[in-house]
Amino acid sequence: MFRAVLLVAFTLSSIVSQSLAAEWKVVVHADRSLPMAIASAPIPEAIQGKSLKLTTGDDKNVPVQSDGAKFVFVVNGLVKGSDQTFLLTEGQGESLGGVEIAEVEAGADVKIDGVLFTTYQTHNGPKPYLWPIIGPSDTPMTRAFPMDKKVKGELRDHIHHRGLWFTFDRVNGTDFWSETPTSGKSTHDKFVSITSGPVFGEIVSQVSWKTRKDAPVAQDVRTYRFYRVPGARLVDFSIAMTSTSGPLKFGDSKEGLFAIRVNEQMKVERKDNPGSIVNAGGQKDGDAWGKRAEWVDYFGKVDGKSVGIAMFDAPSNLRHPTYWHVRTYGLFAANPFGISHFTGDKTQDGSHVVPEGESFKANYRVYFHDGDTTQAQVADWYSAFASPVSVEVTSP
Repeated sequence: MFRAVLLVAFTLSSIVSQSLAAEWKVVVHADRSLPMAIASAPIPEAIQGKSLKLTTGDDKNVPVQSDGAKFVFVVNGLVKGSDQTFLLTEGQGESLGGVEIAEVEAGADVKIDGVLFTTYQTHNGPKPYLWPIIGPSDTPMTRAFPMDKKVKGELRDHIHHRGLWFTFDRVNGTDFWSETPTSGKSTHDKFVSITSGPVFGEIVSQVSWKTRKDAPVAQDVRTYRFYRVPGARLVDFSIAMTSTSGPLKFGDSKEGLFAIRVNEQMKVERKDNPGSIVNAGGQKDGDAWGKRAEWVDYFGKVDGKSVGIAMFDAPSNLRHPTYWHVRTYGLFAANPFGISHFTGDKTQDGSHVVPEGESFKANYRVYFHDGDTTQAQVADWYSAFASPVSVEVTSP
């Protein structure tokens, strides 16, 4: 009997010891005030490959997700000088909702908390793109044309302006921007991976760039990561693009690169309730065209609701801060190549050549928000993207 008691006591002591050993304190250092930040840190070796649970000091569950060797979570309401502390353990935390991605006939649907956010269109045009895009206030954020030609009041110009897309004019001499009989095309080859989860969902796809006669020009692997954040929609886009043979040359052209065509109701050129364009330097509307800036915000009213789209240029990108091909009629694009057009100086050449065997890489974040630039705290959201918060993980 005594031996049995000792065995039980030893077993309980071992369980408690193991439990304590499987807990880590996670501290997000608040070196500045931020409304929201995507936080990540390496997963402790003892729980790599296992289910993770993250809680606050008062034992409230925080959605957490593994991202390879790191764990990712969203932290809200950082106040400068007031760090936020969490507890990471092995286990299954409660997670209501999340980002769910599923293959469909058109490509892949992205749902956040069970509601459609967007569809990655892989077969409905000469390039892949995201459309429709539904904002946080359940409002359509992009023009419907040419995918849907039944929306009244929309301009039917620029048929190649499809949702949110990535492409460029003059790639090794081929125009991939336009949709003409001589234009090139970017063909979705396959999904490399599709991930769903409580914090983010991700699409990784392979795309081939070909001339109209199907001669190969380049190939890319692009990643869309969709975050579940309160009161907003957040998309990170990254791409690695490589020539299929020889160097890869991007010519000097204003037509490109990472672009969106905003909802017609948001455009600056509206006669009633016109929208607005603001960049990081304070330049507005038409004055923002061709200027360099870390970010640009395009906002206005859609169906009576004040909404906006902010695009962020990563500090690691070529020629950061980039130039912006942002028009008052609704086109909105980051473009590091069209320097002679944006500066009006034809002696300058924005062409860029990627050596054979290397890749052109770029990263952007798109922030779909309610309110105007100030109300949406766009500058702070950019800060959280450009300079991620510091996260410290220690055993308690």
